[in-house]
Amino acid sequence: MNTNKDEVLSENAHDNNEQNQNQQENSTENTTEEASANGNNDIVEVNASKIAELEAKLPKANDKYLRLYSEFDNFRKRSIKEKS
Repeated sequence: MNTNKDEVLSENAHDNNEQNQNQQENSTENTTEEASANGNNDIVEVNASKIAELEAKLPKANDKYLRLYSEFDNFRKRSIKEKS
């Protein structure tokens, strides 16, 4: 029973990451459009470079998070098994 619960928790964590990415992409698009509409091309260029930099870092951060979560989950399961 714990395994099913753990799988659901893992899936929920993954789904939350995807939702956060989608929200970030949507807010980024809106910010860029608003800045362009205001004629702030310099700001748009700076924001675009920051966005590109952060988007490049995002997959690494997500991978690191998922690996750490999995490692802790395995440790927890192993500890439970050893206590039994």
